Amino acid sequence: PVLSELCDQYDKVLSSILDDHAPLLTKTVIQRPAAPWYNEDIAVQKSKRRKFERCWRRSGLQVDLQVYINQCLLVKELVNTAKANYYSSLIEEAGSDNKKLFHTIDGLLPKSHEKLSLFLKELLALFFR
Repeated sequence: PVLSELCDQYDKVLSSILDDHAPLLTKTVIQRPAAPWYNEDIAVQKSKRRKFERCWRRSGLQVDLQVYINQCLLVKELVNTAKANYYSSLIEEAGSDNKKLFHTIDGLLPKSHEKLSLFLKELLALFFR
C-alpha cells in the first residue's frame, strides 16, 4: 500500500471513532445588545464577584462566603444605581414633551399583562405604605 492510502485510511478510522464518541454539535449563539446602563465598573465588580465565588467554593470557608456575599450586594447596588441613573436621565431628557415621556415610560413597563399587573401592585404597595 502507498503511504497516501494508509494516511487516508488512518484519517477515516480516526474520524469515525471521533464521530462516534464526540459527534460534532452545532450551537446557536444569540448576541444581545449590551444594556445601555451597563458600564465598565459593573463589569469589573462582576468579575471580582466571580473570583470571590470560585475562592469560596474552593475553600468552603465562612469568611470567603461572607466576602462573596458582600461582593454580590455591591454588584446589586451598582446595577440598581446605574439603572436608576440611566432611566432618570431618559425621563429628564423627555422634559415637558408628553409624547416622548409617554413613549419612554411605556418602554420601561413590562409588555405582558401579568407582569404589568404584578408591577402595578408592587408600585401601589410601595406608594401606600
